[in-house]
Amino acid sequence: MARSGTWTGIALAGVLCVSLAGCSSTGGKRAEDAREAAAAQGRAAVNTPRWTFAMITHSGDGDTFWDIVQSGAKQAAVKDNINFLYSHDDEAQQQAQLVDAAIDKRVDGIIVTLAKPDAMKAALARARKAGIPVITVNSGSPSRRRSARSPTSARTRRSPARPSARS
Repeated sequence: MARSGTWTGIALAGVLCVSLAGCSSTGGKRAEDAREAAAAQGRAAVNTPRWTFAMITHSGDGDTFWDIVQSGAKQAAVKDNINFLYSHDDEAQQQAQLVDAAIDKRVDGIIVTLAKPDAMKAALARARKAGIPVITVNSGSPSRRRSARSPTSARTRRSPARPSARS
């Protein structure tokens, strides 16, 4: 009788080990994401209006940090049906011109770094005047945050992709 209980215990332990081996800390989420990405074949995983966002940074060519940020943003953009435009220049005046180019393209939003906030004030004011929301990243000082403060929001800007809440 004791032998049969031992074998039952070993069998239960084996089943438990096999069951736990099939689990992961992410609950299979990575495998699920990989299957969905393969099925999407580079297409958006959502059926939402296509918006265009421009990210303009103060990085120079070959800046590893911003290369990683750009790569992650591009991956997220594909998944979320976003047209993502990335540009950069380590000279503040050229960065301001890149903001102006994004405004001319009538993007739905601008993400910008403010290494030299004074050089960017006029371009950011033009974006606000055009009704384009501006988000600053990697801009830690309060003066930099004040430079980019934008009274516009996604709800008040009128665009074909996103009608105004007041319409």
